[in-house]
Amino acid sequence: MTSEPGGATGTAEAAGDVAAPSREALSTRPLAVGALVVVLLVAVSRPFTRSGVRLFQFTQVLICAIALLGLNMLTGYNGQFSLGHGAFYAIGA
Repeated sequence: MTSEPGGATGTAEAAGDVAAPSREALSTRPLAVGALVVVLLVAVSRPFTRSGVRLFQFTQVLICAIALLGLNMLTGYNGQFSLGHGAFYAIGA
């Protein structure tokens, strides 16, 4: 085996070959797709089955979740701290 500058050895991974998914991964894929479809159907039916107050509460929770996900990506994954993110959120509110 030869060593490359990046530390990779002469294996299939170093050559860029991608292994085929295992049988276990392929057998769980339909289950994951089915669960996603059920979650989406429930999410789409929520506005038609809930009162206006509950719908407003769900909407506020989702708005806060989107803002928090953006802040998590900015500070957690990138390691940056930005007050501009809060400013854009404040302008929208």
